[in-house]
Amino acid sequence: MPRIVEQTSQINLMDVIKGIGRWKMLLLSMPLLGLVIGEGVLMVNKPVYQAEAQVIVQSLATPFDKSSSVTDNNGGSDAGVSDRLVLSQVSVMKSRDLYSRVVDQLSLDNNAEYNTKLAGNGAVGSLLVMLGFKDDPNAFQPKDLAIKNLGAKVTVYPVPDSAVIGIKSNSTNPDTAASIANALAETYVLSTHEVGQSATDRARSWLSGQIDDLRAKVQASESEVEKYRADNGLLAGATSTVSKQQLSELNTQISLADAAKAEAQAKADEINRLLKNGGRIDASADVLSNTLIQALREQQVSAQRNVEQLSATYLPNHPKMIAAMKELDSVNMQVRGEALRVATSMQSQAKIADQRAQALRDQLTKLKTDQATANFSDVKLQELMREAQANRTLLQNMLARYADANARQDASLQPGYARVIQKATAPSVPYFPKAGPILLLSALGGLIMGLGLAFFLEVLAAGSRRNEVTQVVRRDEDEVVAARPRGHAHPIARNEADAFEVPPFELPSKRKQPAFGGNESSDVLGSIPGAITLGAAFTMLEDLKTGKGGALDAGAKKIVEVLERVKKDKGHSICAIASIGSQVPNAAVATLATARELASRNEKVIALDFSANANNLETLLDVPQGMGLIELIAGKADFTKIVTRCPLGFHVIRLGQPRSPELMQALTDKLPAILGALQKIYGHIILHIGEAGPKTVAHVAASDIAVLLAPQARMADAKAAAEGLEENSEATALVMRLEPEASSRRPEAA
Repeated sequence: MPRIVEQTSQINLMDVIKGIGRWKMLLLSMPLLGLVIGEGVLMVNKPVYQAEAQVIVQSLATPFDKSSSVTDNNGGSDAGVSDRLVLSQVSVMKSRDLYSRVVDQLSLDNNAEYNTKLAGNGAVGSLLVMLGFKDDPNAFQPKDLAIKNLGAKVTVYPVPDSAVIGIKSNSTNPDTAASIANALAETYVLSTHEVGQSATDRARSWLSGQIDDLRAKVQASESEVEKYRADNGLLAGATSTVSKQQLSELNTQISLADAAKAEAQAKADEINRLLKNGGRIDASADVLSNTLIQALREQQVSAQRNVEQLSATYLPNHPKMIAAMKELDSVNMQVRGEALRVATSMQSQAKIADQRAQALRDQLTKLKTDQATANFSDVKLQELMREAQANRTLLQNMLARYADANARQDASLQPGYARVIQKATAPSVPYFPKAGPILLLSALGGLIMGLGLAFFLEVLAAGSRRNEVTQVVRRDEDEVVAARPRGHAHPIARNEADAFEVPPFELPSKRKQPAFGGNESSDVLGSIPGAITLGAAFTMLEDLKTGKGGALDAGAKKIVEVLERVKKDKGHSICAIASIGSQVPNAAVATLATARELASRNEKVIALDFSANANNLETLLDVPQGMGLIELIAGKADFTKIVTRCPLGFHVIRLGQPRSPELMQALTDKLPAILGALQKIYGHIILHIGEAGPKTVAHVAASDIAVLLAPQARMADAKAAAEGLEENSEATALVMRLEPEASSRRPEAA
């Protein structure tokens, strides 16, 4: 006998999500609890105010801040601020030293918010200290405790992509928050000036010692220069040493003597040439400049005029003419003699100039010899002078820098490298807590937690139900028989020659009074449209999906109303839908319409397909072939592998393959156990029987409600079958009339 094996079940996520709706109280209570917690947070926490100040890091030095004696390669310009410098200044602003100065400045050690010793621990605080979640305030000095709490309430951060540093201060007092932010910013800026002042003080001390040493060095080097100069005769003149000046002056005098000699000799030679060649002496400027020559020249002119006058009257042999000519010759001789004396004087001057030049040359030669010796001494002198000049220059620079440092003794005069660009103002609105966001977040948090708990609980419940289903084991035939409903002690006749025969209908009717209606025709539930062809069935289902089901939807709702009453009484319902006298897919259409209606009402529904012909659920749903009830009975699959979710929103189990007589009989025998297992998960189980026959009677009898579909021509047979079914089982049989109008409206769908 085939066996249903126990395997690990899988949980369908969509079923779990739909099942979350069953935990409505949890989903409503958790957001309310979140709101209560949020309100508690608002009541417990005092309003906290936040103020912000901003400082920019930049060099504030200008060319006027530097001494003119100090060479600045950058020309007094800002060298730029790097990200590392900004981060370093952030660390400086977080230092304990700055916090300590702010605490002293604002007397925060007397403020209970920062010196928590003044407020006391309280019961909760003492418990936290005891458990180690909080530091004991009594272990700190008041100032140390204020510094610690100040660091916790102040946030210093660099503004991205800039040289700006932000300072945020939190406090229960808005004025205190603004004061702390401003005090920290101003203290930091002042500290940058103090850094420059400290460096200036160190420079002053160092410069003072260096200046004293340099003064002594300059005095010693200059004294050594003068001593060496005096010892070696290197006395300094107006522009150079005395020997060098003498050499220069001698060169000048020799040049002048040579020039005078040349000039005098040239003049004498010129006069001699004129006298020798009989030229006119008045052609020489030096002769004419002689006063005696000038007087003789006047006499010569007068004698010449007298000769000319007499020559106009007398002949050359006339005594007057002879006397006049003699007088003229005498004057000319005197002029010539005087010119010779001038020439002789010029030659004497040339000789004197030559002798003077020679004497100067002799003196120059001697000075050159002395200067050659002095040059060797001058090398050493220059070295001593350079050393003295270097010491003198260094002393002058040191004195200039010392004077500049003396002018910067005040910290406010230091340029610094930061300034406040935004001062903090007392905020008027608390930074924390904000009622709206906290309540909204607490409600959302409660809702999310509720959804999580509901999902978790639904997963546990679904897993439990699935595990119970998959633990179906093989039972003996006696247990199967014992599991059948009461009243089914005598099996219904199974005559394959008859369509659906039950024990003789002429027996007195033992039908129960209908529980779902009150009139004589209550066993006829109503009508439902029929489908002649498979194409018409597809068209009806498509209309059902789009909300145009019409009569099909109305018939399905009538069946659902009956099933809901059964579930209300028994906690579940099993409905078998079969057709009489029809091989077309009417039963399949009615099954899908009923299951869809139940699924739309958020009911957990599963449809089992027991029809072996082509007009089954698998065909109408257009789902791929797969394992089903046959594989379950054969032990080849468990429920998790045969249950399929269809597009209409409910679960389906196929019949499966192969459909051998032995496996079909085993399925019939195991049907009560299978239905019992599925009842633990699903509220409604619908069995699609297809065309009713002797082999399907056991399936119909195992149901709570049996819906028999029949055309008007077979209504009598359907009612008789319903009566026989109710007499021999616990099932309540209902009859529905198949209306042909639906098939006749869409003949083209085939």
